[in-house]
Amino acid sequence: MAQWSTYCHVAFAWKCKRWVSLLLCIGCRSVYADHNFNGAIDDLRIYNRPLSSNEVAQLYAFESDVPIITTQPQNQSVAQGGTATFSVVAPAANPLTYQWFKDGMVLTSATNTTLP
Repeated sequence: MAQWSTYCHVAFAWKCKRWVSLLLCIGCRSVYADHNFNGAIDDLRIYNRPLSSNEVAQLYAFESDVPIITTQPQNQSVAQGGTATFSVVAPAANPLTYQWFKDGMVLTSATNTTLP
């Protein structure tokens, strides 16, 4: 079985038997010294201090409560000058924040589950 080593370096680093100038290097199989980490990392955080166990637990709790939109806003047709109301449902254990957009622009003060 191949042995994995993990590296985390800033600026120049000795990695896999050569100098590399990467901001962050992650992983190298020591058996195959010229192969880099072949995987996916979807969340990387770098702190300038060690986190307490409470901080780690809090981050885990927030990230394990991923909201899922269960009811998408529906298209509506209304007469010119009429009123359309859009709403969204996304249950989560922790409070969510909302921001509505129109044509890629932020609708100021539109921060609720319903857009009148």
